[in-house]
Amino acid sequence: IDKNVKVALGDTAIIICNITGGFSNPRWDDGSSKVYISEGKTTFNTATTTSRWSRSKDTKNLIITSIENSDDGTYMCSITTPTTDSFTEKLTVTKPPECKCDCDWHRILWPALSFSSIFALIISTSFVKQAGPKAKKLLINYLGKQAPRYMIVWVVVSYAYSVIAVCFFDYQVCKNDCCEAGMAYFCK
Repeated sequence: IDKNVKVALGDTAIIICNITGGFSNPRWDDGSSKVYISEGKTTFNTATTTSRWSRSKDTKNLIITSIENSDDGTYMCSITTPTTDSFTEKLTVTKPPECKCDCDWHRILWPALSFSSIFALIISTSFVKQAGPKAKKLLINYLGKQAPRYMIVWVVVSYAYSVIAVCFFDYQVCKNDCCEAGMAYFCK
């Protein structure tokens, strides 16, 4: 074995034919009896390959998409023209990294933070409503006569925003109890 390569299940494997010199369409086999494609040919052996198999643009390298467990094994490219040479690569199919997301914890933390901020707004609004004449006058001077109503509207809007944000977070980040790609930093 000249080279060992590990590819995750479902990924694409590019198996390099590391033979120097000018050549094209090398033979690909398993190093013994199973032939994937004969030297000089452009059509793969349907008994040993599937439509997931192809060659690179220069025809030298083997490409297998959507790697399956059955693709695990030895791959040997060989040529007889212009020289006789071969190169063997061992492909090991690995499990993709498991999605780790502590969604139960996030489903408690984020709603608690959102609703606690709403609770703080409700308390402050109640305080303003119950405030004495001097405090109300000061508030009205700075924010206008409708200040208490604006604060109530703000509480309602903030509450609606928090509910939407929590639902969106739960749907996007912890969909199916798993972190979606690009959102994993929330769930380490």
